[in-house]
Amino acid sequence: MAVAGVLYPPHGRYDHHMKDKPLRDDGTPYSAAGLLWKDYGMAAIRNLLKVSQDDATLAAIWKALDRSLVLPIDQDDNGVVKMGKLSLADIVSACSAPWDTAELYGADEARARESLGFANAATAVAAHLVNMVDRVRASLKATGRVLEAYANAQDKRILLMETGMPTEKVIFEHDLPVVYVVSPVGADRWNVKAVPPVRGDFGQRVSLPEAWRGLDGSALAAVCGVPDAVFAHPARFICGAGSREGALKMARLALEIDERENGARPATV
Repeated sequence: MAVAGVLYPPHGRYDHHMKDKPLRDDGTPYSAAGLLWKDYGMAAIRNLLKVSQDDATLAAIWKALDRSLVLPIDQDDNGVVKMGKLSLADIVSACSAPWDTAELYGADEARARESLGFANAATAVAAHLVNMVDRVRASLKATGRVLEAYANAQDKRILLMETGMPTEKVIFEHDLPVVYVVSPVGADRWNVKAVPPVRGDFGQRVSLPEAWRGLDGSALAAVCGVPDAVFAHPARFICGAGSREGALKMARLALEIDERENGARPATV
């Protein structure tokens, strides 16, 4: 619990409201959440995961969540950096009753709604943590798959994934010169997705051909020469075909067309 400005873990006291606050290595003050995560995060992750993981994977999950989820809480709770809209802090705050609840419904009802709000916030945070732990686990698993697929690629500009999974994070963290990612999206559909120039941004390192823009079905097949071509998005960042081979052919054709129109691009983008 976090009470009375006392930090004494042996007695379960994890408050951070004291003059000399406990600090992270980078100087950021801990919140009670950060202190609890530091001491119990690994155990929580181990208990939340349905499939057992080795200690190295558990530590990597802990570190990723500490950086992406817990550190922002520490910063916000200590007035260092304000968390943005629709953040976890916003979701928790939205569970609280409005300021005039007692005025409208009386003190007893206000207390009841305050308790309900706390329970709802705890449920929301718990569900978010469970989901994030499993998503980070899956992300770490995807890293190995993506790097293996890249190592096996004949053309390093085309990343062929036999199963759909997140790839952009790995591409940018490992500085891979991938231009298009080919992956399945169902039993009878494979997509070609263009990699953006900056992680998480709009735009493409190499846009799909202008002649394909917004076409679908037989009209697209006639223009691109791939019989099972399905669609090409008007924004030129994604297209698809009915088969793995068709999608791969679309990716290769797109690169060939770009080279004819713009010249050969360097090995790295």
